[in-house]
Formats: sequence, structure tokens, C-alpha cells
Amino acid sequence: MQRQVAEACLAANFSLEKRPYKPHITLSRKFLESEHLLLDENDWWGKFGQTIKFQAESIVVYETHFEKSPKYEIVQSFSLKK
Repeated sequence: MQRQVAEACLAANFSLEKRPYKPHITLSRKFLESEHLLLDENDWWGKFGQTIKFQAESIVVYETHFEKSPKYEIVQSFSLKK
């Protein structure tokens, strides 16, 4: 899925980040009123709506500080290893 997103971004003339990809799930984020989504929910799942299986080793909860560097602060981390 990451490869498909990267290809779609390049096709739309977006530049990609240089840092290595680290899979994650954003549960929620508060956007400013001026920000908007590139695709609505139906378009997104229409393009990438397939069963995706993965095995996670941990769950990390971050707080985002857009005005700081680094902008991500670990709030809590949970190991899923037995």
C-alpha cells in the first residue's frame, strides 16, 4: 500500500520524504480550518480497499507538536511481543 501511495503522490507532482518509511496508523488529528483532505474516504478505499495483513511489534502513542523539532513526542509505548 505504501508503494501505491508513493506512486500516486509522485503522479500528482508531490515530492516524497527522504526518511525511511515506518508503517503507522493515525487515529485522529485536529486540522486547521484551511487544511483539507486530498481524497475523501470513499475515494481512498476505492483505490486501496483491499485486505491488508501485517504483524505489529508495538503500539506507540505520539503527540504532535507542529511548531517544535522534533515534532513527535512519545506519550506511551506498548510492546506486543509475548
